[in-house]
Amino acid sequence: MKRKRTKQGFTLFELIVVIAVIGILAAVLIPTFGYIIETSRKRADESDARNMTTELVSFVQMNNLSFNDIDAPLIRNVVESNYSFIPRVSGYHFFFDKEERAIKVGTFNDGVVAYAAVSGEELEEIRPGFLLLDKGGSDLAEAIYGIRNLENINDFASLALKAKNAGADSAIIDSFSPQNTIYISSIGGITETAVGYLNKTKVIFADNVQTIPSLIFYQGESTVELNLTESIKLPPLVSTIEKGAFSYIDFVNTDVLITASNSNILVETGAFTVSNASAFKQLPQPTSLNIASGLIEVTYKLIIGSSEQAIKLKPYTETSNVINKIVLPTGSVEKKVIVDFKDGGRKASISTHQYSDENGFKVFVVRLYDAGGALIGKTEFKYIEF
Repeated sequence: MKRKRTKQGFTLFELIVVIAVIGILAAVLIPTFGYIIETSRKRADESDARNMTTELVSFVQMNNLSFNDIDAPLIRNVVESNYSFIPRVSGYHFFFDKEERAIKVGTFNDGVVAYAAVSGEELEEIRPGFLLLDKGGSDLAEAIYGIRNLENINDFASLALKAKNAGADSAIIDSFSPQNTIYISSIGGITETAVGYLNKTKVIFADNVQTIPSLIFYQGESTVELNLTESIKLPPLVSTIEKGAFSYIDFVNTDVLITASNSNILVETGAFTVSNASAFKQLPQPTSLNIASGLIEVTYKLIIGSSEQAIKLKPYTETSNVINKIVLPTGSVEKKVIVDFKDGGRKASISTHQYSDENGFKVFVVRLYDAGGALIGKTEFKYIEF
């Protein structure tokens, strides 16, 4: 008679042994895998830093620049099309080493970045000789990048506190307060204009500024003039200074200058006033940037119910001084400003911007750029609504 074999499971002791073995292996392997992943990320960041350095050096040489002209916004602009400037490794940062003229990645305490308790003079120079390049990935990077590209003066206090809590030097951060600093972007400028804060010592340019636009500063509803006590070094990418860019900024002494590393920079007629002309003596002579007649047409449309009224605006120039008068109908009306750009195969592009000038006129600005993104012309249309 055959005896049947019965299937037996694992005993409790065997299960405990298996679980213990798995636990031991996990305790050994998980940190190892974590280290391997972290090392891989660090090597990828280091590779990015070397490649970014190669691109930056090539750009500097091709454009006949000096490394003394290099700042954090320029570096980001030159290489950010291929890199995010957000390190893969937590606690790491991308830096530009001024002495070695190289982009590096590391922490403040691993020997990559020289440690010091004080900062340098530039906003991103949180350690002497090292510019912080990160756009994010840490509170420090987010705060410094936010201050560089400040959009509202009321945001400065929270960004400054965030930077200080992350280790930035308090005195240096405070020196960039809107109370004594003018922040300039491609669309305008902001600063504190309350009584007692019209004297400025610093000018900060946002990332990717290629054109210095018309800058108007207000105290309440009235325009005010600012007094600048220090010289301005324009970013290397700036190719144009537009009319009105420095009409409301007075340079308090003849030693204050505006300098540019770009020798081909265009200065539009009316960029500065007669009183501050001495500050521009190292820049090319002003020239007209008016777009050729017929290339840009701007139409002001009034839509009333099912009907519409189209008014072709005439361009404003210093000689014509044309102010278009728009009579608004009573009742509900929709208003549109339409731009017709007759490119003619130029592979150019346009941008538009609207603001109200000191006389209460609405100014509609159309800018024309070449295929490389450089400003080559501008047309203004002024109008008033009744």
